[in-house]
Amino acid sequence: MQLNATVFAVLGLVLTCPAQDAAKPRTERISVPSAAVAAAVTVAVHLPAGYDTERERRYPVIFFLHGAGRGSERTWAQRGTNETVAKLVDQKKMPPCIIVCPRDAGRMTFYINWKGQQTQRHADFITAELPAYIDEKYRTLKGRSFRALMGDSMGGFGALVNALRHPQAFGTVSAHEPAIYPEDIESLPSWIRRGGRGRGSILARLFGDPLDETYWLEHNVFHIAKTAKKGAFKDLPIYFDVGENDRYGLDQTCPPWSKLLKEKGVKHTFHLRPGGHGSRFFAAAVPSSLEFHGRHFEAALRRAASLKDK
Repeated sequence: MQLNATVFAVLGLVLTCPAQDAAKPRTERISVPSAAVAAAVTVAVHLPAGYDTERERRYPVIFFLHGAGRGSERTWAQRGTNETVAKLVDQKKMPPCIIVCPRDAGRMTFYINWKGQQTQRHADFITAELPAYIDEKYRTLKGRSFRALMGDSMGGFGALVNALRHPQAFGTVSAHEPAIYPEDIESLPSWIRRGGRGRGSILARLFGDPLDETYWLEHNVFHIAKTAKKGAFKDLPIYFDVGENDRYGLDQTCPPWSKLLKEKGVKHTFHLRPGGHGSRFFAAAVPSSLEFHGRHFEAALRRAASLKDK
């Protein structure tokens, strides 16, 4: 009898474990083909708890753009952000989401289309190819209201610029310590101006050789805000923050952009927070941006439910 009880206990353990595992969040690393960058891009997709068991359920999507240096598709998980998301979901501060983290498909691409280079169209990948691929492969809620774009540092620049230039692609945008600078090229920090405007420099790679100043301005958030038509961003909630001791001087550029947005009547949320630049600042600040996206996702879900009931 004791042997039989042991056997049944083991069998019960074997039978229940797969179901329990299926209910847990998990991560897939996939390769997404791209005509825009003429390569396959490595992407980490973080699926929420219950994705494999609640087969009829669909989810909002957050696309996250990492920073330069050691940043990669692994940055989100390495910083413990999945655990932060799980806590916020448990606290009902955001709905379960699919998190999509593409690897920067080059060397400091800033996630924009490089001037005159047909195989370096990074914005086209982020705003069109990648969302379409994710919609096809996973159970997403369709439409811009259920898509958010996030970024950190270089990725913060990419998130803001792409959301402002392609407001039809994403319903909300957030950026932590975004690498944004005023319109005057000569005022840029030395690490960007290194190599001048000539061949091989960051500026030449992104904005042409010789540098196309019009193209530069078209991708400058100050210029975009100044020249946008009234109401251009009324349906694009914006969140961004920066540390008050940012080593790249972004604490000197983000507040003036917030001031400009206020002058132009663009609704947004901005915080100048204690801290510097990097993973510690991101980890401390990211709950605020996640709650920001969560509120807008919840509002979109309520709107969708009310339309369904009519």
